[in-house]
Amino acid sequence: MLCAALLATVAAPSRIHAHAQSADWQEVVWREPQVRYLLADMTLGGKTRLYRDSDLPYPETNVRYFLADMHLGGSRGFYHRTAEAAHEMGCQEAVARFDAGVQITNLGQFERKQVGGKVLITSKGSNERISGMLVKLSTDLE
Repeated sequence: MLCAALLATVAAPSRIHAHAQSADWQEVVWREPQVRYLLADMTLGGKTRLYRDSDLPYPETNVRYFLADMHLGGSRGFYHRTAEAAHEMGCQEAVARFDAGVQITNLGQFERKQVGGKVLITSKGSNERISGMLVKLSTDLE
């Protein structure tokens, strides 16, 4: 009996040609500024971060470090393969800048060497890994 009552209630509007609009319909209103967020794996270490879509999808310090490595004899192919396989945006950007001919204006201050079983970019005479932000590019505004 309950099923028949429910069926009659659901079917009744169609018999009298009533129309309804979905209750979850919303009007789209554009307001400035629009800020959207995305989760992205942007590091070789696999750390996921929340980025605004207006943020760069890679840390600039990594791009500069990777460029220094390539200019000091590191493999462009390694960074290209990493960009393709791991979707590493910092590697992709570094390869794009390298291919575009971006130069490092203070390259003489750095060296690429093995320290503790790892290849690092260091300041000359040091065994400490540099920050990529120490790398000055030909495209930097002075």
